Amino acid sequence: MEEKDLNRPLRIKLTVANRQYPIHTKMQEEASLRAAAKRIESMVRELESAYSVQDQQDLLAMVALRLATRLEILNSEPQINENKAVVQINRLAEKISSAMM
Repeated sequence: MEEKDLNRPLRIKLTVANRQYPIHTKMQEEASLRAAAKRIESMVRELESAYSVQDQQDLLAMVALRLATRLEILNSEPQINENKAVVQINRLAEKISSAMM
């Protein structure tokens, strides 16, 4: 499939929390959007049964909080790993310097 086909506008309908949403997207993003909607639906059902919450807006807010929390954690992890790597590199550099003296 050519790149211009992947960038072609596409109109799809997604169902989230028992409501349909028409969305304009690029063809290359369709699968990701559908997977995201499916994940949200799954999380809504999971929270609905776990907390006996029936209000769809409350459930969507809870899902949004969970997803935003995961995003925050993922965004902070590279920084944490980078900091660990810098510390380890500095320790190795000190050992090498000590061994060369």
